[in-house]
Amino acid sequence: MVDLSIVIPSYNRRDSICALVEALFAQHDPAIETEIVAVLDGSSDGSAEALAHLKVPPGMRLHVHTQDNRGRAGARNTGIGLAHGDVVLFLDDDVVPQTGLLAAHMRAQREADAVLGRIDHLDAPGTPRVISEQEVIFYRERHALLSVPGAPIRATDVFAGNLSVKLARVREIGGFDEAFTGYGCEDWDLGQRLIDAGVVFAYAGDAAVFHKSPVTATRWRRNAWQEGRSQLTFVAKHPTLTPTLDIGDLHEATWPARFTAQFAIQFPRLGMAASAVVFRLTTMTRPAAGPAIVQRIAFHSWRLAFWSGVRTTIGDSSATRTACRFCAPILCYHRICDDPNPALADWAVRPDEFRRQMRLLHRLGYRAVTLQRLIEIFESGQPIDKVVAITFDDGYVDTVTTAAPILDECAFPATVFVVTDYVGTTAAWDAEYGNDMAPLATWDQLRTLRDRGWEIGYHTRSHPDLKTVPIEVATREIVDGRCRLEREIGQPVTSFAYPYGEFTLAIAKIAQEAGYRCAVTLGQRLATPAALRYGIQRIPIVRDDSTLDLRLSLATGFGLRGLAGFVLATPIRVWRGRRAPTVQT
Repeated sequence: MVDLSIVIPSYNRRDSICALVEALFAQHDPAIETEIVAVLDGSSDGSAEALAHLKVPPGMRLHVHTQDNRGRAGARNTGIGLAHGDVVLFLDDDVVPQTGLLAAHMRAQREADAVLGRIDHLDAPGTPRVISEQEVIFYRERHALLSVPGAPIRATDVFAGNLSVKLARVREIGGFDEAFTGYGCEDWDLGQRLIDAGVVFAYAGDAAVFHKSPVTATRWRRNAWQEGRSQLTFVAKHPTLTPTLDIGDLHEATWPARFTAQFAIQFPRLGMAASAVVFRLTTMTRPAAGPAIVQRIAFHSWRLAFWSGVRTTIGDSSATRTACRFCAPILCYHRICDDPNPALADWAVRPDEFRRQMRLLHRLGYRAVTLQRLIEIFESGQPIDKVVAITFDDGYVDTVTTAAPILDECAFPATVFVVTDYVGTTAAWDAEYGNDMAPLATWDQLRTLRDRGWEIGYHTRSHPDLKTVPIEVATREIVDGRCRLEREIGQPVTSFAYPYGEFTLAIAKIAQEAGYRCAVTLGQRLATPAALRYGIQRIPIVRDDSTLDLRLSLATGFGLRGLAGFVLATPIRVWRGRRAPTVQT
């Protein structure tokens, strides 16, 4: 009876796999019946002959299998088919096992069905310094996150370079998916399918290997290109994981990162060429720039290659942008009226302008959804094409009498956020701007909106600035009025809006623990699945915004003035970010 099968796929790495097998021989424990299955996947460098000359210690077995090249997934599947152990340990042929690796995996296997081992970087000749630095940072952060007691293990934490699984469980899900033929994602896919099958994962920090593999700049960029292709395959199988991946941040990344991605999507061949040029800058800038800037340059080189791979796979730039669009604008209105309090006029859009804006959305082909429906779309991981969420704060009467009929003309639902203690009265929080306080909708009027397909959200009991009140008061404002709101409208309330858009992470945590599905603020960003769920930004639409402002907001999150201000301020932000701090003496 074999206790442990070690599966090692290899392609033309004779010296590495021989060193690995000999190191595993040195860890042999007579109490653990162990076999090593080396799958030579199209190797032509004499690996089979070299392995045949190794001296196998008593009590261990070495099986060397040669096959035509099928890729790493295919080689591992061959190993799974040949394995006889209760547990199968997957190792890559470019790792260096640390003392106690096998024993640590077998100990952890007593409490789990699958065990992730620790991976650290070991410098290899020929690897550019910036790539080595990236790997060091990545593996260090991975270990720190997974070492936290109770830390959840996600599919993207799974690397088959150091992974043990009960053989029956990995066979139960069919092993690795051989549709992943290039670099990346086949182990994430295995991890997600194991998670879906209810497999219990554990992390063993003492089951450690060093990753030692020379990676040239050319190979590194090729890997990035192939991972772009692989992530497309991965998200097709597991769309709900899209927000956690690079392919899901086309519109969530920083503006420079968006530019490099869009350039690669439009010009994929030039994107690969630019990736090589940008990578060379890491060497040129290192003497003058700090490590953070060098890493940022390398990131853009990787991103150019990655998105070139995505674009080449899909085949069309427009189709790529559509397939990878995982964002949507959330518009925020307050009043819709002609004669507001002059001190608050900016927050009151004229009815005729509001009608023009809604007709523009309809003419452009946008589909309006409630905020909760947008969250459901985000969670599905599906691409989002011309979807908009329209929201109203405070629950003014003119939201019911003026805005709702205009929205009905386009069959647009919306979401209104209500201040429960003031329903049917006036907006007392505007008293500092004079006695002209706008009337608020009654409960009956809010129920008519519900019957029109609107969502009713919560906006606290009395509309305070939650950042300025004691935390216990903020808690009562966030929690207490919700039950009344649900009772009055007869449906669950799962959305919350911060008054004035003001909140802190502590306040966001209160909203999360209260059971809201999301909480929204104000800002100038399109909403994405990767955004802070309890700090989702909405784009405020004000009185002087034109249809051009609206068009720009739909595309970028900025109106005309906001976009101009952003562009003009960018050099200042960059300069301030690069200035060395002054020393006070």
